[in-house]
Order: sequence, then structure tokens, then C-alpha cells
Amino acid sequence: MALIEYDEYKQKLRDMGPELDKLSAALDIESAKQEAARLEAETAMDGFWNDLARSQKVQMRLKQLQNKITKQEKLVSAWEDLVTLCEMGQEEDDADILEELKSEYVDLEERVEE
Repeated sequence: MALIEYDEYKQKLRDMGPELDKLSAALDIESAKQEAARLEAETAMDGFWNDLARSQKVQMRLKQLQNKITKQEKLVSAWEDLVTLCEMGQEEDDADILEELKSEYVDLEERVEE
């Protein structure tokens, strides 16, 4: 019986993959990573801290970008972990892993909706 539920969750997770890709594209994560790298390099330049107003703006923007990137990377990582958990549970036909999978899936789904 658990194998059928594992198959259902495996399909749900498969369907969520493209949704996470769309979310990354909508958030323009690649551009955010490039901008964050550029700003990090700027903070390391000589004289960066001499202009306090500019340095504060750069630091604030960098923090925003890093938060956005980190949040998306955590979602993708949680999704990958659930895919692995689903495969492990399916191989072992383990009801305990299934309960964990159900709980973690609901949590991930809510975080993606946010």
C-alpha cells in the first residue's frame, strides 16, 4: 500500500521541479547572483568604505540579493532532499519514511506558495 503513496509523492515532486525552475526564473536568480558577485567585488575595492552613504546602499542591496538567493537555494535543496527521501522510502517500503515525506512535502509546498 505504501508503494502506491510513494508513487503519488514521486509524481508530485516531479511536478514541483518545473515550478521551482519557473520560480527561479521569475526571481531572476542568475542575474541576482551576478549582481551579488559584482557588489561583493566592489566592497573589496580600496576606498569603498570612504563613501559611507554609498557603502551602506551597496551593503543593503547585497544583503537583499543574498537573502533572495539563499531562500531559493533552500527551497531547491529541500526539494532535492525530498526526492531522495521518497526514493529511499520507496526502495525500503518504509511507512515511517512515508510519514516524514508527507509532513515535509506539506511544509515545502507551503514555502513554495509563499
